Amino acid sequence: MIKKDYLPKDTPFDPDVMKDETKWGSYGAHDPAIIKEGEMYYVFSTDTGGKDHVKAGIQIRQSPDLIHWTFVGRAFSDGVPREAYNWTEANGLWAPEVVKMNGKFYLYYAASQFGKTQSFIGVAVSDSVTGPYEDLGLVYKSVRGTEGPNAIDPNITFTPEGQVYMVFGSFFGGLYVNEIEPKTGKFKTPGPGTLIAKRHTSVDRALEGPYIIYNDVFDYYYLFVSYDSLFADYNIRIGRSKSITGPYTDYNGKELTDIEGNQDEIGMKVLGSYKFSDGEGCSRQGIILC
Repeated sequence: MIKKDYLPKDTPFDPDVMKDETKWGSYGAHDPAIIKEGEMYYVFSTDTGGKDHVKAGIQIRQSPDLIHWTFVGRAFSDGVPREAYNWTEANGLWAPEVVKMNGKFYLYYAASQFGKTQSFIGVAVSDSVTGPYEDLGLVYKSVRGTEGPNAIDPNITFTPEGQVYMVFGSFFGGLYVNEIEPKTGKFKTPGPGTLIAKRHTSVDRALEGPYIIYNDVFDYYYLFVSYDSLFADYNIRIGRSKSITGPYTDYNGKELTDIEGNQDEIGMKVLGSYKFSDGEGCSRQGIILC
């Protein structure tokens, strides 16, 4: 937490604002998903600021310029949907994704608890981007202690042919991609789908947060993935494929599903964290900023 007493006098940050989410602006926008509707941009983000699942429900913000943000509210007025809560006992929802299909807005969400794989991906629908959203229930759920993907971090990609796919998963279970039926917002074929990225269990935190985009100039699908530990050496790597279901390879032709090779050398690294000597990198000219 920022210590107000140690900040320069011209710092606009006010810790008291944290007590009122309607004044947050861009504060607390973790794992954001963005969509533009009309002249306005909308960001949906992971729940923060509380531990009561009834008060959670995916935060929504809007902006006309991607700079100034207004807190709109939450997608679910009753908090974590009941089916998702019964499976996970999650206090909030993570890593939402929002897309427009069939003239409606489909909101994908993940329910889980930190460090656990008893997780749940669900979908909701609304005629308006700001809701209210009607929960349509389960897309995929994972069982703690079993093999396969952890049901978190959903991301939707549209192919040039008009197909819709979801990529999801994390940690040692790997990342999977499966086709969505646009009329229902759920998988066409039950099950996790196709494995497209995985790391060895010896790697701390492995990988998570997948995101696939299609580049029509090069005719490739690009898979962006967060690697390693979010507490230490978090970094983003990329693999690409001619097919949305893989295989995805890095700059050196190594497949992102390779768990036999050197795990530090698989995936093209494009962005990473830095270590500031033996500190946390949060002080400037003797001023404590965190």
